[in-house]
Amino acid sequence: MSGCAMDRGILTALPVTTPMFPIHSPHSILARHYARRMAVAIALALVIGADGAAAQRDDVALNRRLPRRQRAGLLKCDSGWTALRELRTPARQRVYVEAPVTVRNAAGTFLIGSPAYVWDDSTTFLTERSTLSVGSVGVTLLDDTVAVALPPLPTATQPYMPIAVGRGGRLLAVWGTSSDTSGSGVWHQDTLWEATFDHRRWSAARPILATGEFVWHRGAGGYIANDSMLVVAFPSTGSTQTAGRAVTVMTRTRDGWHTRRIDIGGIGPRGVAVASVGPDELLIAGVGSIERGTMRVANGVYAIRVSTRETAAEPRIDVIRDIENGHAEDPAVYRTPRGEHVVWRQPGRQVFADDSLIEATSRDHGESWTVTSALSLEGDTRGMSVQSLGNGGAVAMALDIRRGEIRMLRRRMERWTLVPEAFPDASTIPMISALSDRISVSFGQTRPSAAPDGVHDAPVLVTASRSHRCEPSSAMRSQQRLRAPPPGQIHP
Repeated sequence: MSGCAMDRGILTALPVTTPMFPIHSPHSILARHYARRMAVAIALALVIGADGAAAQRDDVALNRRLPRRQRAGLLKCDSGWTALRELRTPARQRVYVEAPVTVRNAAGTFLIGSPAYVWDDSTTFLTERSTLSVGSVGVTLLDDTVAVALPPLPTATQPYMPIAVGRGGRLLAVWGTSSDTSGSGVWHQDTLWEATFDHRRWSAARPILATGEFVWHRGAGGYIANDSMLVVAFPSTGSTQTAGRAVTVMTRTRDGWHTRRIDIGGIGPRGVAVASVGPDELLIAGVGSIERGTMRVANGVYAIRVSTRETAAEPRIDVIRDIENGHAEDPAVYRTPRGEHVVWRQPGRQVFADDSLIEATSRDHGESWTVTSALSLEGDTRGMSVQSLGNGGAVAMALDIRRGEIRMLRRRMERWTLVPEAFPDASTIPMISALSDRISVSFGQTRPSAAPDGVHDAPVLVTASRSHRCEPSSAMRSQQRLRAPPPGQIHP
């Protein structure tokens, strides 16, 4: 591990400087162009390395003593996962979309992410004839395994963390860009954009934030995108050095965007998540530093409660946990009938120590917070994603970088358990989506690609899904619970 201390408490994350996947001869013009594109692709979808931290051993001790299978009881209200499926075009070309979000509107279902690639043919990723667009942004799904590429976004530079929301038959997309076109641009952005896709084409891009620097990538920024609202939240700095660190919250209404800056101080948050907890109220979970009023926390987890109606009202900020010898990453926040919940991943302090999932719950509208669940992830993980399923249930997944697999966790009866199933051969973090009564996961794998100088690995997107609708017990007993297939057994 060149250039990094072995204590994960002081491990420094380095910019992405190599392509996410090996490609054809590095001497070709196409390869050099691809390498530049991939050098600034967040690959956050991958392992972007983290500052590690001490997991709370006392919190997870009880869970460690239980046998792994005993800790991983299967829910009685959901089916098994389908086998992994590759995404292809109608011409059988493989497709890759990095860290995609699933969006549905009246016209169809879309996977939005960048970069996005369509293989040149069924066996070759790129040739000298291939063209690559900097604004490649995803695909339209024709069914579970077939897709066609969307037109590229109207951008001249790398789009970071594109998201979208359906509006009738249209898509409204939001993404960030950086004036730093080197590999370091992945760590800080300076302009947020929006554009509308109307059946066949994108509108001109419109800047919606262009003051100061901010951080807009997976694990750093959070958003709410549904039929009733579009909210984005992210760590930011002011336009001057004296402005300090903050969380910026932007809400889109019919008359445009409304921006609010919440001063945090100190080094500021490394990541935030946001959820609606009332008709006019947002709950933001922040992980990182805070120096505001009497609060002085170098590494911790905190809750920010914001009114969307009374914009002059001060936000209420409460420290959920002060992590003295570590830090938190990948925050998530959601609401159930039993309260409000903040979940985060807490890396182990040493390089080879296991990470943990920690959940804190408030049953009194944020007046107090209590850690209600702590579970070892039994691995060194990145990019934990959490999806609430309603009625108190939830699913979480993360990339285990040592095993190269997607680990799964389930929340049932207010407790998290580690599920024994795992999706193999993973190269990127998982992205979870829930539409109607089905939940899906997407992530990247590699396949051999033919080239004049030999065979090289190239990226493909694979997906799996399951129903989380409750079935009669007789029907459940008759279902075959599918485990994630072993390497090589992928449905084309």
